[in-house]
Amino acid sequence: METGIVVEKEAITDYEAGSGSLHIPILGDLFPKLFGQRMKPVGRWFITARVNNGLYRYEVEEDLYKRLKEGDQIGIGTDKYGMPEVVADNNSTTPLQSEDLSLYSGNLYNIQSCDYTRLILTKNTTDKYLIDMITEFGELSGNEEFETHSFWLAQSEDWYVIKVGESIDFFTYHNLVGWLQGYENTQDIPEYSIGFANHKTNPMFDYIFHLDHKISSGDTEIGAFRNEDSFFIYLPEAYEEQGNLTITNDVHVSFNELLKLISENGLDLSTIDSLNFIEHRVNMNI
Repeated sequence: METGIVVEKEAITDYEAGSGSLHIPILGDLFPKLFGQRMKPVGRWFITARVNNGLYRYEVEEDLYKRLKEGDQIGIGTDKYGMPEVVADNNSTTPLQSEDLSLYSGNLYNIQSCDYTRLILTKNTTDKYLIDMITEFGELSGNEEFETHSFWLAQSEDWYVIKVGESIDFFTYHNLVGWLQGYENTQDIPEYSIGFANHKTNPMFDYIFHLDHKISSGDTEIGAFRNEDSFFIYLPEAYEEQGNLTITNDVHVSFNELLKLISENGLDLSTIDSLNFIEHRVNMNI
């Protein structure tokens, strides 16, 4: 575990995720319930720490913010996704989250959804929970016109694999990966929810991704292509037909490490095609 020294503290007012959203042109008009509501102000607390001669900013809980002072030492470990996780160095196990980094930068990379077989890999959940959550997401936009979309579910021990129908757009597929990890504390929230998109003709274009758990608002996903190019997806702006996947050097995700994580947790990806998939048709107003 690396260590760092607190050099600065900052408290700000932000807005609660899920309580509404800032208006986004076009999308706000089409989906007012998602992107046109007023958001509830909430307090957020940050520390800046010096780690290995660099300065890094982290979000912390209010009680920890009040306990820490400039000059205190903190520890930086690794969470279950292989991403940095910070804890107080005084034997505290209270996790700190890094600053909301929706400002990652890079180069847009167009995704043709029809070129991919798109999967969502979930562990330790139930088929009922997954279908209920997909159905709930499909009712969020406020549109009155519903269309039927297909999802196929298969179980492999304590994993459920969801195959997403071709009628599902980039926005919905990628948002569902995060949405399935839930917003309420229930026992059926998956331990993992990982998107895995297999290119139909060239496996070098395969990519894998999950929520960036260091961003408290839950609005950004990070992942990697098979060639280990890392990327991020800012979900509120993922509504273009070819998406907004952005190749970046601002964050590092390992494709091979995520495959290893999945394998070590009991899911053999090479057997997915042989699983018994059952079709579920869901009415959605996306």
